[in-house]
Amino acid sequence: MCPELPPSSDILQSGQNQTFKSAKIDAKILQSLRDMVRGDRVAFAEIIECYLTETLRLVQQISAAIATQDIETIWQTAHQLKSSSASVGAIALAQLCKALEAQGRRSKLENSLELLPQLYEEYEQVKTALEKELVKEA
Repeated sequence: MCPELPPSSDILQSGQNQTFKSAKIDAKILQSLRDMVRGDRVAFAEIIECYLTETLRLVQQISAAIATQDIETIWQTAHQLKSSSASVGAIALAQLCKALEAQGRRSKLENSLELLPQLYEEYEQVKTALEKELVKEA
């Protein structure tokens, strides 16, 4: 079972946080996650690994829901992914999920098919950046 991520309250509203240029990971949020586990490298690695595993599953679930126009699954899954992504500092990914969630809640999936490749691309960038962080922790 995956450890609980911290709440992501105002993270999506704050666009001024320092981010890793290519990865779109907010360094301050990632540091606060490290602080939350009191520098425990194993716990930090478990959280990140769990996030990466769950994120791939959720992205695939969103993709399948878009293909079948399952509106409820789209907004619920996008909401879940938005929150966990914001908690690890993946702000751009969280914002994409926020857009999908809003579309699903309004039952208007106007550009969801166009957002899907962006969602996969952003996931890959986040995955690469977080894997680099895991290497630093080893």
